Amino acid sequence: MSSTSVHPLCENCSAVLVGPYCHRCGQHDFDVSRLFRHVVSEALENFLHFDTKFFRNIVTLLFQPAVLTQEYMAGKRASQMPPFRLYLFVSVLFFFIEFVTGDPTIRLADSPARPDGSVAAAPEVSDSRITPTRTRLRENAAVEVTAQSRSSQFVREKFKQLSEHQAEASAELAHAFPKMLLLCLPVFALLTRWLFRAAGLSYLQHLIAAVHFHTFVFLWKAVGYGWVGLVRFGFPWLASVVEIGVAAWFVIYPLLMFHRLYHQPWPRTVLKSGVVFLFYNVAIVLCFLGVTVVLVLFG
Repeated sequence: MSSTSVHPLCENCSAVLVGPYCHRCGQHDFDVSRLFRHVVSEALENFLHFDTKFFRNIVTLLFQPAVLTQEYMAGKRASQMPPFRLYLFVSVLFFFIEFVTGDPTIRLADSPARPDGSVAAAPEVSDSRITPTRTRLRENAAVEVTAQSRSSQFVREKFKQLSEHQAEASAELAHAFPKMLLLCLPVFALLTRWLFRAAGLSYLQHLIAAVHFHTFVFLWKAVGYGWVGLVRFGFPWLASVVEIGVAAWFVIYPLLMFHRLYHQPWPRTVLKSGVVFLFYNVAIVLCFLGVTVVLVLFG
């Protein structure tokens, strides 16, 4: 790509150009007559730039706790993907892999199915079995049903339906899991801001650290357990060792991240990390229960 401008003035805002990009509006200056070559070369440049930046970021994020966050806070952002964009890209990629490698989401069935796959038909009731007395009792009962009893009956039926279709409900909850984590991100940042306030970081800086940590979680689950699967396929006797190592890094990583970011002694780091994850798990459980209630009432 040329390091000088083609035209003396920007074709968009008429500012004087001193390079290939306008300092006022940011438009790239190039010759329209050579548009095809420019578009191809620029697309290739952007792709390679994204490719190297992305892989460099994920390697740093996976194996160097807190380094990506520290560089971002220090102003070295040109070599990074924006934290929220990286998080969204990785989370979408992770759940796409989960969808491709796992079972597709099964929707709730309208009727219970028999073991042979056929749908069980509702039993027919003969009109002759319903006496006039029973008819009057049913009519009276229908009149006396209040709005509260109808609501409680609705909830009971929904819970019964949810229990009868546990696989489908689990799939729905798994589908909602990314949204749950996204809602819990600010809670994680609030907890670290409260417990590590002596570090003097702003809430936004704690939020960046939280985004990077959650991105690591998605990445490590995909990469780490992918390694476990590969080792189990080729060297079954080594799979348990690799699995222990993957699980151990999940525990060690946040301790190293907190220690490097907040510069507190190890005993305080370990204690405060435990408090963070205790309250954070409570927040996730509450969010999980909220999603479950929504599925019960409106699913």
